Amino acid sequence: MKITHISIEKHLQFKDFDLDLTYPKGHLKEGQPLDKVCIIGQSGTGKTTLLNLLYAFGELVEKEVRNRQSTLYFPIESDFKIAALDFYGEKKKEDITRLWSRYNNGEDYISSDLHLKGTDGSIKRVTSVPKEVFGYEKILQQNKLFFYITADILAQFSHLSNPIKEEKKLVGMVGEEDMELKQILETYHQEKMIKIDSTTDPNLWKYILKEIAAFDKKVTQKNQELFKKLASKDAEKVFKEFIAWKKEQANPRTELAEKLNEILTSFHLKVDPEEMEHYLTILTQNEEIIIPHHQLSTGTKQIILTTSLLWGAKLDNAVVLIDEPECSLYPDTQRKIVDFYTKIADTSQFFIATHSPIIAASFEPWEIIELVLEKDGSVKQEKYYEGERHINNYFTDFRYLRWDDILREGFGMTEEGNSEFRDKELMKIARLAKRLEKMREEGKGQTPEYEVSLSEYITSAKKVAWNYEKD
Repeated sequence: MKITHISIEKHLQFKDFDLDLTYPKGHLKEGQPLDKVCIIGQSGTGKTTLLNLLYAFGELVEKEVRNRQSTLYFPIESDFKIAALDFYGEKKKEDITRLWSRYNNGEDYISSDLHLKGTDGSIKRVTSVPKEVFGYEKILQQNKLFFYITADILAQFSHLSNPIKEEKKLVGMVGEEDMELKQILETYHQEKMIKIDSTTDPNLWKYILKEIAAFDKKVTQKNQELFKKLASKDAEKVFKEFIAWKKEQANPRTELAEKLNEILTSFHLKVDPEEMEHYLTILTQNEEIIIPHHQLSTGTKQIILTTSLLWGAKLDNAVVLIDEPECSLYPDTQRKIVDFYTKIADTSQFFIATHSPIIAASFEPWEIIELVLEKDGSVKQEKYYEGERHINNYFTDFRYLRWDDILREGFGMTEEGNSEFRDKELMKIARLAKRLEKMREEGKGQTPEYEVSLSEYITSAKKVAWNYEKD
C-alpha cells in the first residue's frame, strides 16, 4: 500500500491543498508512487499534521477492514482524500465516513458499504455487486499499513536497555508466560497500525524483539539440557558440544548488529551480537569496553531505537512515517540516515518530516514537499518546477547545492549568519580595509601602527570566514 495523492479541501491551515506523490514525467518510475517523501517548512506549517492525517487515514482503513472503532478521531472538516493504490477515504462535515475503491478499473468507485460513486459525483446504493469487489484482501494481506515513529520515542529506550532477566515474560520460560507472550505476539501481528511515542505499550518490544527472545529461549533450554549431562559426561566435552551447537544456530542479534554497526562505527561503537545479558550490548569499537546504556548519547539511542523498530517489524510495502529523524544527530550522520533507514524497509514508502537541510539534501526535488504559509494563514506547497511536471522542468535540487544555498532556497534563511554580530563585524572589516589601503598609499605599510590594524583585520576576517591577503 503506497500513497499516490493527497487532497484536502479544508482542515486547519490546509485549504484546497493538493499533492501529487508520484514520480514526474521523464522519470524511470513515471507515474509510480514516490518511494520516499520529505516534508519541510517553518514551524506551524503542518509537517506533523500531515503525518498525523496519514496515520488517521490508515486507522480509517483498518476500522473498515476489521469492523472496529478507530482510536483516533479523523479530524477533517470536509473532504479529505488519499489515493492509496485503489483506495481512498472520504469524510463529510455531517460525519459520514466512507472508504472507496476503484470499481471495474474505471472511473467509478464503490464504498465498503456498497455505495457507488459515479463520474458525475452522484452516489447511489447498489445491491447486485458482491462486497468482495471492494478488495479487502489487498489490505488484509499487508503486514502493516502504517508504521509511525514520532519525535517522542526516547522514553521507549528503557524497554530496550533493560537486562533480560528483568524482562522474564519476554523470554517466556514457563507455561503461563508462554501463553501470555503468544497472545501479545499474535495481537501485534494482527495490528495493521503501529505508532511509537512515549505512551506506547512496552509490550510492543516483545513483538519487535521476538526473534531475539526466541533465540535466547532456545539457548537457555540447550544450557539446561547440557547441564543435566554434566553428571555423566566430561565438562569440557559438554562445553564443546554447546559451542558447536550454538554456531549452527541463526543468531538474530548478528543481523541487527550488522545493520546498526553501519552507523555506530562513525561513533567508534559497535554491537556485540554474542552478549546475551541485554537485547543489545554496545561496545567501544577498539578497546571493546561495554558502554552502559544510560551513558549512550541521545543521538545514539535515537538510531538504536529507530533501527530496531524498522528491523523487528519486518515491514513489507507499508507506509513509514518518521518525524524529525535528525534529533541529536551530528551533520555527518544526518547525511547517511535517510538511505540507512530506507534500506532496512526497502519495499515501504517513507514520509519524513524534518527541519534539517542535510536531511532534505538526501531527496530528489520531486520527493520534497515544502510547506509555505500564505498571508491569509493557509498553507501551500512551494513548487520547484515550471510548466508541466517533468524532471527537466525542476529548477531547485538540494542534492547539488551548498548547505548555505539550501538554507536560503528551501528554509527561508536570507541572512548570511547572525546579522546582529556579522553585520557589525563586516562594517569593522570595511573600515579596517579602507584604513590599511590609505596607510599603504601614504607609505606607512611597514609601521607598527599598520601591523596592529592588519592584525585586527585578519582577526575579524577569520570571524566571518573570509579569505584575506596581507598585501
